[in-house]
Amino acid sequence: MTRRLGFRAVVSNLRAQAQDRFLWVPVFLAAGIAAYFALPVEPDTGTRIAVFAAGFVGGLIWNGPMRAAFLLPMGVAH
Repeated sequence: MTRRLGFRAVVSNLRAQAQDRFLWVPVFLAAGIAAYFALPVEPDTGTRIAVFAAGFVGGLIWNGPMRAAFLLPMGVAH
């Protein structure tokens, strides 16, 4: 019997591991390093900025309540 995980199941599993989220940092760091060295050419500056911005925005979205706490001093959040 195989169990198929949908997007909601994956998200709920990740939320259940919220207290252990820091333990995933080395995994994602290593994956990013491996992806960088797997590239055939070094990315240009625009690509680097776009990837950084996507990761930054993804981190803000992922953290939910932290997003509002981060944006409040900048006058973005209400």
